[in-house]
Amino acid sequence: MKITKIRTTRLYDQSSAPFQDSTMARAVNGIAWMFVELETNAGITGIAYSEGAGPVRAFIHEQLSDLVVGADPFETEPQSHYAYCDGMPMAACVINP
Repeated sequence: MKITKIRTTRLYDQSSAPFQDSTMARAVNGIAWMFVELETNAGITGIAYSEGAGPVRAFIHEQLSDLVVGADPFETEPQSHYAYCDGMPMAACVINP
């Protein structure tokens, strides 16, 4: 089985209460959720979600997809290696080099 496609969908919930975590300089109104779908040549689709930021979505499509498409979804060690740099999520290295 091989991964054939990565697709992201960003949804914004503007009705949620103001939100702030330790990585944010100020609170924002609403929360953006990003769903990531991995499709395989066997017709199986895996779905994950996170709070989605534009730079993370761009990283998935512009860099990570080239490394993951064609890979075996059960061989998770190489994919996790691509996703981390210096023990930090790769997106953090892209956003804060």
